[in-house]
Amino acid sequence: MSTFFEKLVAAVRFLGHYLWIALKALGRFLLWLGALLVRSLSNLITWIRLNLPPRVQFILLAVVVAILIVLVALVFTGHACTFAPDSEEPAEEQPPEITYTPDETDYRHIAIQPDTITSFSLVESGNQMYASLSEDENRSITEDLSWLEADNEDVGFLIMNLNTGSGFCYNIDTRIYGASTYKAPISAFLCEEYIDGGTLNKSAVSNRIEDAIVWSDNNSYRSLKHSYDGSDHNNWLSEMGIDPANYMATFPSYSVRDSATLWTHIWDYLNSGSDTATWLKGLFERTETSFLRNGAVEAGMDNATVYNKAGWCVSESGREDAVNDAGIVVDGDNTYLVVAFTSRPDSPTAEANLSALFASLLKARHSLDASSATWDNVEVVEAPAEGEGDTGVELAVDSPDEGSTTAVVKSGASQGDSTIVHASDTLLISKAPRQYAIAEWR
Repeated sequence: MSTFFEKLVAAVRFLGHYLWIALKALGRFLLWLGALLVRSLSNLITWIRLNLPPRVQFILLAVVVAILIVLVALVFTGHACTFAPDSEEPAEEQPPEITYTPDETDYRHIAIQPDTITSFSLVESGNQMYASLSEDENRSITEDLSWLEADNEDVGFLIMNLNTGSGFCYNIDTRIYGASTYKAPISAFLCEEYIDGGTLNKSAVSNRIEDAIVWSDNNSYRSLKHSYDGSDHNNWLSEMGIDPANYMATFPSYSVRDSATLWTHIWDYLNSGSDTATWLKGLFERTETSFLRNGAVEAGMDNATVYNKAGWCVSESGREDAVNDAGIVVDGDNTYLVVAFTSRPDSPTAEANLSALFASLLKARHSLDASSATWDNVEVVEAPAEGEGDTGVELAVDSPDEGSTTAVVKSGASQGDSTIVHASDTLLISKAPRQYAIAEWR
């Protein structure tokens, strides 16, 4: 073992000796080369001073100085690039986050223009996303509307992503015969207020509710409406901001705005977790007739789940003509509320045209999703000032009746930033972005 180490030490000494000789030789060479360069540079400078005029000497000196500056800059730049610590990549701009909690009272805030597709956001504080339709989407929806509006028929629709509060709508205040669509609200009212409230046994009405929802049986619905349509039902509507006076008829006429309000409340109840709510939710998924479900299939939403209640009717007078549908479409992580009412008399063509409108609306759904939010289509808004929106605020306006100059409005406003507009024969005080319905004249 000692012999091995002795040989190893001898080898290291041998290599070290000749390495030292090589380094000394390299040093002598570099010294000789440096001296040669200095002598050559000195001889060059001497030759320049003796043989070139002063002006040329100055130019050469400037060129040499410039070259030296460039070389020094390159050296220092290269040094910085080589040894500078790695810097983090600049953070990409994060897309805006859109969040919304559905509230059935928010729909009263949507301001519209007649016969105009309007984009809206129900987010009151935070990031509001306003969807825009592509040319193809707008053309498709407009063509579907033209078929349904032929012969001066009325059409209104609304589609909204319940996750973002973003949507677009059309003529949502026109009251149209609801036909069988109101079987959904009356059933939800009975389940929520009476069955879950403990005042009605489910077995007493379950068969009639199922027949009314799944098979759209009119006799079952009439029995429910006539038996339980009273003050409790009126209060249930009033709490949503809906005037119960418009719902006295067995089959009431009402607006898309009211239908959206009702279905937002219904959807909240269906997801409340009670056994009755879960049972009712299953009925809406099994409806025999659904123009909305047909539209979802046509829009390529094969895996979507549709909860709806349609209505259709043709009457001799024409006052009770309708082809309507309203409900909820769940597609993955996105939930859409979709309503479309028409005053067209029921026919296979009218039903196909309404299904086509639903398909066009749902094909444009992605513009309402949070994934479509950019800082180009999002506005940041602050919460309303404290006290804004209090009821009973008085506002001096021009009234339709002589002698009445003061209106009591449902939400606070001031004369300076309000204007009077008419919508569906109801006088409103409009204060962007909200509308304030007049409760009474004084």
